[in-house]
Amino acid sequence: MPRGRPSKKQLILDVAEQLFSKHGYQGTSIDLVVREAGVSKPTVYNNFQSKQALIQELILRQTDLSACEFKKIALTDLSDLEKVYGFYSHVIDSPFSISLLKIYYAESYKLNTQSIALCQHYETQLRQSCENVFNIGTVSPEKIRVVISIVKDALLFSSFAQQKKISIEELKRDLLIIGLGN
Repeated sequence: MPRGRPSKKQLILDVAEQLFSKHGYQGTSIDLVVREAGVSKPTVYNNFQSKQALIQELILRQTDLSACEFKKIALTDLSDLEKVYGFYSHVIDSPFSISLLKIYYAESYKLNTQSIALCQHYETQLRQSCENVFNIGTVSPEKIRVVISIVKDALLFSSFAQQKKISIEELKRDLLIIGLGN
């Protein structure tokens, strides 16, 4: 394993991730990445052909990290609802992950088709992870979609609005009120 300072490519990725998380896609320029990383513009362009290539690398990295986390959550003894809550909590609690969805939902018109496809793949991975925790034989697909939509709305959109994250207890109560809880 390499020791010492991280590679310049890794440094650029780490700084860019922080900047995209803080400023979104449009608010993050290559010049800002250069300045914050303390590297030259040619160094950035030697590692990434464009801003699109840079964000694509970050999306791939986040997709891999989240896939590992989703697998860990899925293997726990939590209830199906608690697992779905865990998946979305992971997204909210990971600054780049939540920013990635914000960029996808609000700034996709700035992204090229490959970047959009990677964002769609990330969102699909999240949705499929949620669907896979339910025992399909005992829960209807419609009910699964409704529960996932409620969890997604409750957690993601409150995060986008910078409101307090709803607790699992509050979510369970709300689902019981509409006849979806156990």
